[in-house]
Amino acid sequence: MSILSRDVHELLGSRSLQELLDNGRRCIGNPMILADLTCHVLAVTEDASITDPRWIQITQERTVPANIVNFGLYQSALRTESPVLSTDSTGLTIVRCAVSQDGRLIGYLLCPCYGGAPDQEHLDLIRLVGDLCALRMQKDLHYGEYPENMLEFFLSDLLSGVITDEQRIIDRCQFFGWNLKMPYRVMTIRPGGQNMNVGADYLTLDRHRDALGRLLPDATVFLYGNHIKMIIPVYDQSTKDAMILHEFHNICEGRNLLAGVSQASWRLRNLAARHQQAMKALELGILLGGAGPLYYYDTYSVYHCLERCAQQTDILQMCHSAVLHLESYDRKNGTELLGTLHAYLSCHRNLSEAAASLFIHRNTLSKRLEKINDLIHVDFSDAETVFHLMFSYRIIEYYGATVLRNSYENWVERAPTLRHP
Repeated sequence: MSILSRDVHELLGSRSLQELLDNGRRCIGNPMILADLTCHVLAVTEDASITDPRWIQITQERTVPANIVNFGLYQSALRTESPVLSTDSTGLTIVRCAVSQDGRLIGYLLCPCYGGAPDQEHLDLIRLVGDLCALRMQKDLHYGEYPENMLEFFLSDLLSGVITDEQRIIDRCQFFGWNLKMPYRVMTIRPGGQNMNVGADYLTLDRHRDALGRLLPDATVFLYGNHIKMIIPVYDQSTKDAMILHEFHNICEGRNLLAGVSQASWRLRNLAARHQQAMKALELGILLGGAGPLYYYDTYSVYHCLERCAQQTDILQMCHSAVLHLESYDRKNGTELLGTLHAYLSCHRNLSEAAASLFIHRNTLSKRLEKINDLIHVDFSDAETVFHLMFSYRIIEYYGATVLRNSYENWVERAPTLRHP
């Protein structure tokens, strides 16, 4: 068996990106760095003997500085399907190998030749390492589902929280020429349908993405998994901002799209948190039967809080005892006092509005309220008490939609004012 054959056998036996680079280091004789298109280091061979400050910075910060990357050389390596050699300002030979899938760049392999320039056999091995890295990235990290250009890779890392350092984010924005207006909000968009686990095909998403990009040119629009993501400015003038949101509402309605909308933020490092808000608003809006097509996080943040609490405790014990008492009375007697009280409080104790929302006569409402007062003896003029009562309704609503699953629709039939706008 030749040396090359033994090297190939060792490389093919690698079970992770790090093991692949470590085996490649032994075969090739030079250290290597594997990074994705956001310059995030996925694997690097450790070598304490290297004193080059650039190498130390890369291994410590796990990112490749923009002035070292030179994507043009990787594009050249992609076109020629072979590693490219270059020399830096210190005279160091650097081998750059494209890591690709289906003819598009998904990462790159950087091999600084501290141990001497490579021969053709070593170049062939570096290319093999690059090909194996591509396969491993697709299998383990799902890079086959990633966006098609480098800016979108960077945005994907921002959304997922991989990059949080403020200066690094600013440097990358300048490198990619991305000038997002502040403040901004994040939107997560999907074709209409109540099943969050079923996504549209790529072509459908891509068609919607293009349409949204044309209609809202100030927004950054891209695909991320089985959703469309939009990062859109929040305009200083409230009237203009309201008009933009109204236009976006009409676009989504006309195209049968649903969208979760985050709160505004002034900092890019908060992009991952705002992304989670948009995702959670969409998820909870669908779960709780919101009218849509836009689900604002401000509307559903209390349910997000309840979701987190429900992971630790029985959230029903947080309800006001008066609400629990009315629920128990309704269940035993077939009455609708719990929904009646909710309508009354939601309408700020206006009898006419509350009666209309329940589709009953005002006198009927008055009799029900008398019964409620007899049962619970609560001061509805006390703001803290009313807050606790209304919070209790949110608890019951969330509990019905999650724990009891199918009870939400039945509950809304008996208490129609719980239906979200």
